[in-house]
Amino acid sequence: MYIRTISLIMFFLFTSLHADVISGSSSGTGLDIDVTAAGLLTVDIGPFAQSSGSAPSAYDLDNEFLGVDVDVGILVVEVAHVGADTINTTASSTVDGSTGSKNAIGSSTVSGVDVTLIPAVDQIFPLPDFNDLLSITATTIGSTSTSSGDYGSLGSVGTSVLENLDIKVDGVSLVLDADPEPNTSVIVDAGGIAGLDIYLNEQIAIGDGITSSGIRTNALRIELDAITFGLVSALDSNIIIGQSESLIVVPELSTLGLTSVALAAAMGLCFLPKRRRTRKVR
Repeated sequence: MYIRTISLIMFFLFTSLHADVISGSSSGTGLDIDVTAAGLLTVDIGPFAQSSGSAPSAYDLDNEFLGVDVDVGILVVEVAHVGADTINTTASSTVDGSTGSKNAIGSSTVSGVDVTLIPAVDQIFPLPDFNDLLSITATTIGSTSTSSGDYGSLGSVGTSVLENLDIKVDGVSLVLDADPEPNTSVIVDAGGIAGLDIYLNEQIAIGDGITSSGIRTNALRIELDAITFGLVSALDSNIIIGQSESLIVVPELSTLGLTSVALAAAMGLCFLPKRRRTRKVR
């Protein structure tokens, strides 16, 4: 009997200690590109159309940017062209201080993508037989990150869309998976170019999975490290297209809560049956 009583006390105590979701955050970023070249050019292109929010108050945000068309260069040499027809991002969360399962969601969608590093055309002095170092075109590039749940059942998931994605390196199209698995790395075997890393549907976990759960999803991320090509040397760049992020948090069990567990155990001991004493007869 007393074992059953202790079990009931512990069950109800642990149930009460399961804290509600106390905060959530999410964001969406369409385009964010950093370029450094020859120690003479350092430029940040973006972030464009960023949506970002944080709870404990519920929110539902969106942003739109139309007609991105940016060119950067050094003197007479064009280094980068960044173009897109439309960029749409959202950020939302149902975390509002009430009990129950909550979520935080971020998304981004970029349509009409047209990005080029060291373009062969539009140079004042174009070189013969000269290809673009890197060109990226796509109908749509985007991602969604979702974090949801309650204490003890938190989870996060990311998805990416890469519609009609075409990446060329030195004029050679790369072989790409139309529906890549998370964290797909693309092997670059074109023009003998080293220092170029390409990631599709990149997903980075955030939080410990117990008191917090989150994810950052990059539909497309490209890194260039100290590349020399044509008239440009020491080119570094980080290109992110279609980034989203989400995170939800619950509090840790407090010292008071753990103390309550000990008290509950002590209370349970009160229900232990007393041993019957027998009196010796002399």
